Formats: sequence, structure tokens, C-alpha cells
Amino acid sequence: MRIAVNLSPRQFQQPDLVERISRLLVRTRLAPRWLELEITENSLMLNVGFARKLLQQLHGMGVCISMDDFGTGYSSLSYLKYFPFDGLKIDQSFIRDLKDCPADRAIIAATLTLGRGFNLRVVAEGVETKQQLDLLQTLGCEEMQGYWLSYPLNPQQATEFIESHQPSLPLNQFSRRH
Repeated sequence: MRIAVNLSPRQFQQPDLVERISRLLVRTRLAPRWLELEITENSLMLNVGFARKLLQQLHGMGVCISMDDFGTGYSSLSYLKYFPFDGLKIDQSFIRDLKDCPADRAIIAATLTLGRGFNLRVVAEGVETKQQLDLLQTLGCEEMQGYWLSYPLNPQQATEFIESHQPSLPLNQFSRRH
């Protein structure tokens, strides 16, 4: 199961980030494919050249990279072909009013189509109700995270949650932050 870690703009600008992540992977014996780093657009914009080089190095190591809070910044579509992303995370602001806002449904549907076109995983963030989950599934969203699925858990709780739900919960459909 992939573990997602949010990087702040400050963390993302550290010149030794690749080395630190490499050492962490060795120390924890975690295969790089099981680590997903979430980067916001704002982080990318601070220094686009540095960001591209850094993401290419991380991606080359096998680490998964996702654009977090997609749709809230400038959302330049050129980022999707310029940076080596593996996934997009639809910001929770589009999920919150999904039931009552046709524009939010259209944005989510377009983002899902865009993600499929670029062969990216698309995750809806901030799912807090069964109705949101159902609407997202109707739109074709296959991965979701939010309080409806699980509140944040410490490592022990996360392990117990995964073990207790493994037979019945299709884990490939849901992402969680721990």
C-alpha cells in the first residue's frame, strides 16, 4: 500500500531533498514505488527549473509524485506534461459542494478525463459523506480520501485498520493520509 506524504514548499526547496529521501528509503527498507510525494503548485512555481530537475530525480528513483490540491492554484495544464506526475489530487473545495454545484461536478469530471488522458491516478480529497462518495463514483472517480473513509490514524491504528478491512475493503480504490 502506497504511503502519501505532503511536502511543504519549504521542504520541497531543500537542496538535499533527494539525498534525504534516498537515505530514508534505505533506512526504512521501503521500496520507492510505495512512497508518494504530494507537491502543491505553489511549490513548483517558486523555482520551476529546480522543481522539474528535482521531480525528475525522484521519479527516476521510482518515487511516485502527485500534484496536490489540483485546481486551486494557477492549474497550468502545461505542468501535466512538463513535470513527471503520477497522479492528481482534486482539492476538497470541489468535493464539499458537489451535491449542489453543477460547476464542481463539471470540474471533477473534466479533471478525471484529463487525468485518464495523461495516464495519471486521480484522487478526490475531502470525502466526508456517503453522498459525496456515491456522486464521485458515478462520475467515475476510483480513488478517494477523507473522513468518510477514515480519520487520520497513528501508525498502530493504521495497521489495525488495514488488517481489519483487507478482506472486505477494495484498498486500491481508496487513499488515506496517516
